[in-house]
Amino acid sequence: MAYSGYGAPPPGGYGGGYPGYPGMQADPLYGYFSSVAGPKLKIHVEQHVDKPTHISSQTLDLMITHCSDTLIGTKPQPDYLFSDHFTVMCDLILGKTAPSVKQVFYGRIKGIDKGKFKDDILRSDLFKNCPHTLDDLVHCYNKSLADVLDKHAPMSKKVINVRPLVPWFNEKIKLARCKKRKAERKWRRTGCR
Repeated sequence: MAYSGYGAPPPGGYGGGYPGYPGMQADPLYGYFSSVAGPKLKIHVEQHVDKPTHISSQTLDLMITHCSDTLIGTKPQPDYLFSDHFTVMCDLILGKTAPSVKQVFYGRIKGIDKGKFKDDILRSDLFKNCPHTLDDLVHCYNKSLADVLDKHAPMSKKVINVRPLVPWFNEKIKLARCKKRKAERKWRRTGCR
């Protein structure tokens, strides 16, 4: 049910003379907001200001958050009369969550001398003492190549911070960033202006 004078509601609902002024039930925005906003209704938003914020006893200043948000630390209260409006004061919880730590192992494969790498593979047990059964051959293959790779590109450990994904970052944005960086690298390499 949208009021034709205002159009469809934006995400988060409307601001306006809600609640607590004479005749508020007749206001179409009050009726619409009251019918869709609340923890068990369609929009799942909550209006936190419940006292008048205007000198004519109207609540014109709203703080609307999603019902699951914990942004509001203390209940919003009208504080200081500024012009014909009161300021609305409250504590906001804006702290970041601490990033978790993850260990990553890597080897510098690009720095391998290909000639020495090839020689070490040819001198390994894989070529000198080749096993005859399949299981032994697979084991020898894995061990020989792992040993040679460890010699030429030893594993290093790096500790990185894993940041939680922000709600606005998605696969489409990730792909666009990759394309942008690829174009930047090409631009730098070719020197085109």
